[in-house]
Amino acid sequence: MTGFRVFAEKTVLDFEGVSACTVVGPNGTGKSTMFDALLWALYGDTADHSADSIITVGMDDALVSAEMLDAAGGVHKFVRSRKRGKASTAEYTAPDGRVESQAKNVAVEAEKMMGCSKDMWKMSCLARQGDLGRFSELSPSQRRTELVDLLVGDMFDDLVDEVDQLAAEERGASLEAARKMADAEACADDRAGAEAALKSAVTEARQAESDLEEVLALNARVAEHEADIRRLAEAERAEAELAETASRRERRKRDAEELRERIGEHKALLATSESDVEELAESERSARDAHGAAVAASEKALQRAAEAASPAAAARRRLRALVAEDGSECWVCGSDLPDDRKDELVRGMKRDILVARKRDAAAKTAKEDESAMRRDLSEAERARSRKEQSARELESEIATAEARMGALTDESDEATVASDLAASAPALREKVSAIPEEVRRVVDGGGVGGKEIEAARRRAASAQQSVGQAKARVTKARASEKSLPALVEAADEARVSEKAADLLKDFLRPAGIPHLLMSRRTAEVERKVNAVLASLRTAGEGRALEMRFRTSNPNSGNPALGIEVDLGDDGWMDYAQMSGGMRARVDISLRVGLSQAAGVRCRMLIIDEGAAMLDEEGVDSLLEVIRVLIDSGLVDLVFLVTHDERLKGTLPATVEVGTEEGGAGTAHLVATHTEAPRKAAA
Repeated sequence: MTGFRVFAEKTVLDFEGVSACTVVGPNGTGKSTMFDALLWALYGDTADHSADSIITVGMDDALVSAEMLDAAGGVHKFVRSRKRGKASTAEYTAPDGRVESQAKNVAVEAEKMMGCSKDMWKMSCLARQGDLGRFSELSPSQRRTELVDLLVGDMFDDLVDEVDQLAAEERGASLEAARKMADAEACADDRAGAEAALKSAVTEARQAESDLEEVLALNARVAEHEADIRRLAEAERAEAELAETASRRERRKRDAEELRERIGEHKALLATSESDVEELAESERSARDAHGAAVAASEKALQRAAEAASPAAAARRRLRALVAEDGSECWVCGSDLPDDRKDELVRGMKRDILVARKRDAAAKTAKEDESAMRRDLSEAERARSRKEQSARELESEIATAEARMGALTDESDEATVASDLAASAPALREKVSAIPEEVRRVVDGGGVGGKEIEAARRRAASAQQSVGQAKARVTKARASEKSLPALVEAADEARVSEKAADLLKDFLRPAGIPHLLMSRRTAEVERKVNAVLASLRTAGEGRALEMRFRTSNPNSGNPALGIEVDLGDDGWMDYAQMSGGMRARVDISLRVGLSQAAGVRCRMLIIDEGAAMLDEEGVDSLLEVIRVLIDSGLVDLVFLVTHDERLKGTLPATVEVGTEEGGAGTAHLVATHTEAPRKAAA
């Protein structure tokens, strides 16, 4: 053990050759923890602790390794470890070297090697603290259930599941058969109603077909005379229109003459407007040419004014300099200028200034001429545009007048067509007067509509469908009457099968076949327990104790199973009335007997604090029982776990358990070389 609860440091214990051993130490030092570690290594059971709590406080992992010898001497090794916060890992190594590393499968291998499950091992081999009478102290009903689980096991579980499935299927079949039978009975009862419905549906179908034939016949007669009636209506409208047209004819003639005169006048005005447009266009071209010449002259005048601007500006500066200064110097060489030269220069500069002014005036005049030409050009363009617009308006008026003339002509043609239709009216009146009144009413109402015909057809189709449904209903009712005897027979068979399945399920309940099997095994357990009790007979007893199971309420769903001991002349005593020493012998005998009856291959018995509640005589009796168990070969190895220092050395070997500084657990195996258990010290 390493890091397993109090055993922080690595602890190794070897019990090879040991038959009986006392595990001694103060409370809380880890005596029971040693066997919790063994239970965890084999089965993964954490002995009612949380998974991480088995790890020593302050450490990150725990590891337990257990090696066991089988009857043939083969070594089986189980190793289980856990890191804090993670799942446990396990490994099993078989004598032939085969390795299994799935935690779940390692527990299965432990069951195979030990010959029992974890629960059976706790019931037979491992008597934890206060748990020596685990089986004996159960209630009678719980004891029976536990014994069924131990001796019969789960051999019937799969069969019970199959029977459950069979019962469910048979129940479903029974319900389905009952449903079919109910449906068939309902259909059979419905036969009279179905036949009446069929008769009514046939009558309705015939009436719907008759209505459809009448609608189609009326539609044919309407189609035959509808054209003449409509033509008569058109001829009568033509007569009315012809009378109206005759009254308007003269007015239309006058309107046509006025339109002709207006068209002539407009065409004359249009010719004049077109001539004016040509003249204005010519004037516009002349104005455009004059404007172009004015633009060129303006640009030339502006260029000359620009050329004279710079000399004039220089002349002005020089003139101001000559006039402002008393003495004059040449601005080229810097020498003094004589008065005649000065006057000559002044005249030249004034002449340059005058030329610049004249050129500026000429440029301004040219610019004004250009603006006037531009205005004239714009006016010419506007005049031409107005004349063109006037011409377009005249053309539109001419087109409107001509269209009106065409309309008057068309009205004249329509009058001719109306005259032809009106001429046919008398003959049509005579022909229509012979048409039946009912046909005329239908035509006046808009004729036989497609919706009315379609509705009649739908009514006929629906009636036929109702007939088909009624026939199917009658057929189904007749068929149901014929099939009803077979359905009744099938429903009866389904109910019988359902009851048989339920009866079989009752047989497989714990109070059924498992109880019968357990009852036979119970006798075997009694024989084995009584054989152990006989071996454990003390010297002062005249005869061996004899134990039996007492079954009460055997016909109930959960019969009880009591435990009694034969006291000879004093009769049978219930387990609850026995003394502590007698109970201990019965408990140990039950554990060994159950172990043998259940086929447990592990011939080990661990008694944790089994002597805690016994007096000195009871302790001596317990030690004697252990000696007999070993000497008679009933078990191979017995551990007596106790905190009572008086029991140290009472068995051939002792494991001393204690704690070191810091709370770490320690365990040391000490061989006492005692050949047989001795009495405890006073």
